[in-house]
Amino acid sequence: MAVATRSRWPERVSTVPLFVDGSIAVALLFAVGAQIGTGDLDAESTRFLMLAPAVTLPLAWRRSAPLVTVVVVAGAVCAQSLVTEPLPAFGEFLAVMLATYSVAAHAGRRVALLGLALVAAAVAVQGVRDPAATSSFEFVYGVVYFGGAWVLGRVARRQWIRASELEQRTALLERDREERARAAVAEERGRIARELHDVIAHCVSVIVIQAGAAEEIAERDPTRTREALRSIRVVGNNALVDMRRLLGVLRVDGDELALDPQPGIARIDELVGEAGMSGLAVQVTVDGPPRQLPPGVDLAAYRVVQEALTNVRKHAGTERAWVQLRYLPDAVELEVLNDGNGHAPPVTDEDGHGLVGMRERVTLYGGLMTAAPRPGGGFAVHVRLPTEISAP
Repeated sequence: MAVATRSRWPERVSTVPLFVDGSIAVALLFAVGAQIGTGDLDAESTRFLMLAPAVTLPLAWRRSAPLVTVVVVAGAVCAQSLVTEPLPAFGEFLAVMLATYSVAAHAGRRVALLGLALVAAAVAVQGVRDPAATSSFEFVYGVVYFGGAWVLGRVARRQWIRASELEQRTALLERDREERARAAVAEERGRIARELHDVIAHCVSVIVIQAGAAEEIAERDPTRTREALRSIRVVGNNALVDMRRLLGVLRVDGDELALDPQPGIARIDELVGEAGMSGLAVQVTVDGPPRQLPPGVDLAAYRVVQEALTNVRKHAGTERAWVQLRYLPDAVELEVLNDGNGHAPPVTDEDGHGLVGMRERVTLYGGLMTAAPRPGGGFAVHVRLPTEISAP
C-alpha cells in the first residue's frame, strides 16, 4: 500500500495550480520590498533587495520541487547574510517558514530532514552575522517557529497519505462489490437459463401430447379438437416467448438439467413448510381469484418468494414473516414482509444470489421490484410481474 501511495503523490501535487503558489511568492516579494524599500535605500538595503527574489520566488515550485526550493531559499538567505547586514524583513521570514513546511509536507523523510538541516544552517549563518540572533531567546525563537513549521508539514503529509490510502481502499472495495454483483448476475442468469430450459421442455411435451390427442379425435369430436389446437397455440406461444428469453441469458456449461417439473406459485405451501421447520412462522394471504400463470412468470414468482424467505431466515433475526399474493387482471404482485432488525440482506450471499439475483429474474419478465426497510421496523420486498405474454 505504501508503494501505491508514493506513486499517487506526484498526481496530487500536479493538480495544484502553479499560479496559486506563484501568487503567494510574488506577494511575499512585494511585502519585503514594501518593508525595506520604503525608507532611504543605502548600499546594504539595495544588496538585500537584489537577493530578495531568490528567497521568495522559488516558493512557486514548493510543492512540485520542495528540495530544490528549500536549497535555493536557504542559499539566498546565506548569501544575504554574507554580503549585507541582516535586515528585518517579515516577508522573508514567512518565505523561509513556508519553505520549511513545504519540504516536510511534500517530500520523504530523508529529504525533509535534509531540508530542515539546510534551513538550520541558513539561520546559523545569519546568526553569525547578527550577534543579537545568538541569544538564547533568538535560538528558542528559531527552534519553535521553524521546527514547528517542519513538524506541522510532517503531520499534514501523514494525513494526506492516510486519506490517499483510504481512498484507494474504498475504490478497491467498490470494485470488489461491483465484481461480486456482476458475478451474481451471471450466475443467476445461468440458473434462469437452466430453469427456462425445463419450462420450454415441459411446454413442448404438452404440445406433443395435445397434438397426438387432436389427431386421434379430429374426426370424432371437432369441438375437442379445436380446444386441443387452442391449447397448443397458447402453450406454443408461451414456449416461444420463453425461448427468446432463454437466448438472452447465459447458460453455465457442465450443469445437469433437472428432470423434475419446475415449481410454481401453487407450491408456495412447500416454502411455508420449509420455513416452519427452520423456526420461521409464515402467514400467507391471497387476494383475488387464483389463476394459471404463464410458466416462466409462475416460476419467477416462486423463486422470489423462496429467496425472500431465505433472506428473512438468514438476516432478519425474527420468527415471523408475511407473504401477500395479489392476482390482478394483468399482473401478479408479491410482497414478503418481516418485523426483524430492518437491515437489508447482502447484495449477494455465499451462493452468489440474493437481491441481485431476484432483481435480475424480475427484470427478465418485465417486472418491477423494490426492497427496503419498513418504517416501523423490519424489511419488505415487493414485486410486480406482468402476466400478459409479450416478447422481451
